[in-house]
Amino acid sequence: MSFNGTAKAYKDRCSDFLLTLCNDRDIEGASKYLAPDCVLIHDSFPPVTSAEAFVQNWKVNLDNMPRYHKDIKATVAELEGEKGATVWCYSVISGCGPDGTEIRDSIGQYSSYLDSAEMTYATRMCSVSLVMKQHE
Repeated sequence: MSFNGTAKAYKDRCSDFLLTLCNDRDIEGASKYLAPDCVLIHDSFPPVTSAEAFVQNWKVNLDNMPRYHKDIKATVAELEGEKGATVWCYSVISGCGPDGTEIRDSIGQYSSYLDSAEMTYATRMCSVSLVMKQHE
């Protein structure tokens, strides 16, 4: 499978990954975007250092946040030549917090690389949910 490494293609793949995971709640479908050695760094939690751990983590997260929803507002891709790209995603997330009523602004960084052998997309690192402010 080949991958068209344009800025738009990277942004579309990042959006597909996030919407599949967060809104469709399809963890297995979203996991196809993850490299086995992906790392999730979140400002509030310890790092998650594999795709398997990421999947387990999100199963718990989604069970604990049944109304979790991500509304992607903007994405920006910084191309890194043949290496891949970093995609920045600004979104509004809802269904957060202990009672599922919090709404937050979120900025996530998704560094994505092309596997030279198969030219498939893989997310190597996610730094997500840098909460900037609470909505009122």
